[in-house]
Amino acid sequence: MFIKCKQIVYVMEILRVLATPKRGAVVEHVLNNPSLSIEVRGISKRTGTSPALVSRVVGTLRKAGLVKDDRVDAGNAMARALKILLNIRKIAVFIPVVRRVRWVVGVGVYGSWASGTNTEKSDLDLWIRVRKPVGEEKIAAIERVISQRTGVECSIVVVDDERMRKMRESDKPFYYALANSFTLWGEGIA
Repeated sequence: MFIKCKQIVYVMEILRVLATPKRGAVVEHVLNNPSLSIEVRGISKRTGTSPALVSRVVGTLRKAGLVKDDRVDAGNAMARALKILLNIRKIAVFIPVVRRVRWVVGVGVYGSWASGTNTEKSDLDLWIRVRKPVGEEKIAAIERVISQRTGVECSIVVVDDERMRKMRESDKPFYYALANSFTLWGEGIA
């Protein structure tokens, strides 16, 4: 599907809308709950915004082609791109915490959160790059902090040069999933 100039104009409007907290909350709610039918009054209650505001924002999403038949159009590339932007914004809250951990040299996101296909039931898949292997208890502690800060169940894969080499040889699909991820901070893994 080709992206039409009109769609880009509407997406630019949506990005402008994200700059205001209440409108941004509506867009986030709609995109983060793709399996729910879009009902103005329900969204209004859950986001603490007026039904009129929800109606205007949903109208903009419809005009941009991001909403179809009262649901997010998961096949729309612009919807996925906007969702990726919102995902990164949401998970950025834990980056300062991870940066203070001395043995972490990089962190990234892969899976549904990196592709913009996550649903309200998706866990957050992250990788952490280290120089030397670390204990499971340290990883579990970071997972807990990230889950608390983001409100999403988190799972972390710890990678170093040796583990990536072994993965490249024995588990190519997973290796490429990690290699095609987003680096959020620090050193990448590819």
